[in-house]
Amino acid sequence: MPNDCKLIKSICPRCARGLLGTAAALAVLVIFSHFSPTRAETTNAPAQKPVELSQTNILSEEWKKGNIERILIVHIPYDVHFPVALSPTSLEDWAFFKLMVYEPKDRNITRELFARVENLNGTPSQEQQDLRWGFIFFDRKGERISSIYFNQFHTAVINGTNVILSSDDISKWASRTFGSVFR
Repeated sequence: MPNDCKLIKSICPRCARGLLGTAAALAVLVIFSHFSPTRAETTNAPAQKPVELSQTNILSEEWKKGNIERILIVHIPYDVHFPVALSPTSLEDWAFFKLMVYEPKDRNITRELFARVENLNGTPSQEQQDLRWGFIFFDRKGERISSIYFNQFHTAVINGTNVILSSDDISKWASRTFGSVFR
């Protein structure tokens, strides 16, 4: 926008044209992303084998060794609507709530979380996820060891793999545990 624009009272014609073009481009993007042929059809899909969650095994080993330095918990409430599905990156970038838990092995709440993480299993999915919760695990060097993102509909992204979870236990636990705080 030109520097001589005063947005307080009105928008100059040059800026208005730019804003309308941006809005039109966003509308086209939303329409094409919704009707994209890459959306997986699951009705006729063959049965898939459970996902090998070897990364959660690595997480389990690091947890038992005491190498998990901190856990970042991110959340966007379910009643907040976006024109596109929230990916792990957008969830982290746009999170309404972020909570960093240091020394998680010494905290009851993170021990409860870890008990649920150890029981995660599911089947691979090609569906784009609309994620609302994220748990990111960091080691003592500040590097990510593992990440788990999910929503209330049994869908998740675990260490970059789209998954349909066999249970919504972790989602129910997160909502019950943090729901009254993250409003």
